[in-house]
Amino acid sequence: MARSMAREKRQQNLDTEDHVTERVMEAAAWAETHRRAVLAGGIALVAVVAAAFYYQDYRGKLVERASVRLQEIQITSQSADMETIRSELRIFIDQYSSTPYADQARLALGDLELRRDSLGLAIQALEPVAELGDASPLSFTAMEMVAAAYEQGGDPDRAMRWYERLGDDAQFDYQRHSAMAEQARLHTAAGRYSAAASIYSQLMEDSPEDPTGQSVYGVRLGEVRALDQFGAAPPVLPVAELQEVGATDAEADAATTDTEAGSDGDGGDTVSEDEPGS
Repeated sequence: MARSMAREKRQQNLDTEDHVTERVMEAAAWAETHRRAVLAGGIALVAVVAAAFYYQDYRGKLVERASVRLQEIQITSQSADMETIRSELRIFIDQYSSTPYADQARLALGDLELRRDSLGLAIQALEPVAELGDASPLSFTAMEMVAAAYEQGGDPDRAMRWYERLGDDAQFDYQRHSAMAEQARLHTAAGRYSAAASIYSQLMEDSPEDPTGQSVYGVRLGEVRALDQFGAAPPVLPVAELQEVGATDAEADAATTDTEAGSDGDGGDTVSEDEPGS
């Protein structure tokens, strides 16, 4: 019986080995039959791998060149005229648009256009960065600049929409508070005092650990509430005018003192003139 079981086990092993060998032989036969296809597939795989390494190397060198070139433009901007810098930044953006440094160049170009009052060109340069959102740390700055461009161009409604978007997309509290304060300012300028007061109240609730912010928002809240209730706020004189008023009051006090002193002196002279006559 034991011999029978051993023979069966040996037969099963032979069957298994024969099965594996058969499969290997079939695979070898298939490869031989489809040798051209296998060869082509191997060549294609090698080409893909080589292309990936080549692209990675090219990408690294491109980013490095972009970094060096942007630094050169920044150095040149200290002595070159604005038109030259604008032209170089535009060329840079075209050549290195796929690198992170292109976003920095777009911000710089947008700033130049804002200073030239070329608001449409500024928005055109800044919007691609603003649309990146969380994907770029420069997005918040670009959105602020786009909002400022619309406001500078006399379109406060679009500026408001950008500031609202800033508040919604802000990653940090200080960014959100800044955007909300700008919204309140625009509401105040447009006469929407209740909306402005609501935002300032929310800002005070959101910044209990910021005493400076609490003070500023508290003053603004009082101003817009006064405007909402009375239609006017107490006039606030600029510092220069306050200094002039203070100087005028001091001069008036000095003149009064001199007059009083002169009157006393005249009285003394009169008495001295009367004495010889008596």
